[in-house]
Amino acid sequence: MTKTMRCMSVLALTWGCSGESTSSLTEPTNPDVVEPEPPSVYIYEEEAPPQPEAALADVNVALQSALDATLSINAAPVLAAYDEVMAASSATCPYFYNTQDGTYWLDSCVAPSGAQFDGYVSAFTIEDQLDPESGALFSLSYAFGGATVVDDLGNMLEIGGAAGLQTQFLEFGEIDVYIYTTQLQGAFSWDGASAAGTWLETDIAPDLTVQITDAIDFGFSTGVTGGFGGLDGWAVAYDNNTIFSATFGSSCPEELSGTVGVRSPDGHWYDVRFDGPVSEKSPPVPAADCDGCGTVYFQGVEMGQSCVDFSGLTTWEDSPW
Repeated sequence: MTKTMRCMSVLALTWGCSGESTSSLTEPTNPDVVEPEPPSVYIYEEEAPPQPEAALADVNVALQSALDATLSINAAPVLAAYDEVMAASSATCPYFYNTQDGTYWLDSCVAPSGAQFDGYVSAFTIEDQLDPESGALFSLSYAFGGATVVDDLGNMLEIGGAAGLQTQFLEFGEIDVYIYTTQLQGAFSWDGASAAGTWLETDIAPDLTVQITDAIDFGFSTGVTGGFGGLDGWAVAYDNNTIFSATFGSSCPEELSGTVGVRSPDGHWYDVRFDGPVSEKSPPVPAADCDGCGTVYFQGVEMGQSCVDFSGLTTWEDSPW
């Protein structure tokens, strides 16, 4: 086979053969078309990462204040204030609807007592009801809504969210067990006399759930999630943290589990990581790590240690609230 035939059989779809240039066979360039310039490389000038403005000691003080205040920030003052202002209502102001879930009202009116009601509230209360499955007696008080009520004395209650309390009582042999749960989500204020000495007379804004199991003369556990602000500009955020007694299986009953977030007044968060176990099935905590101290991080960089007292989460009289 000649060179010419090889070219035809192998390169039949090409424009040339034997090194022949194809430049003369291309279409002419349009002089009116301007070819775009290739894009320039965009370089992002990275800013310096933020630096902690709060001192380690300030983080420690704020965290300790939050731990000491947590159990006092519960739904009891809100529910008591609601019962108090509703005592000034009448049969028609506000107009109530009775449902299987409690009572509900949506109204804007002035009662004969002079109390003013504006908004809506759904409320529910039960006492010592038996749960046939667990055999527990439980009580529940709950209010949810968005309302402003001015009672007959001129005291104002504002409800913008949910407030609930629940108590369960069980018997395990000779051990009495109480399970207490409080939930606060939203904004609340009350300027009546009963607010004195409670968190309602402060600037605290809660989104907090706390559950405590108290086995009388045996042991305890406390679980917290959510958080609250209003601590002189500081705030705290729990993430399903727990602390429980050795009798409940804790290898470190002196220390909380997980990480607690602390926000400074300038808006920066500091993470405090503790060594406490999550449950009785967690790996044992080394004795050297069970010291009540957590490691403080800012933007993932270690700052030092925060050593605090957790007794505010583990100590109460007859009940935590």
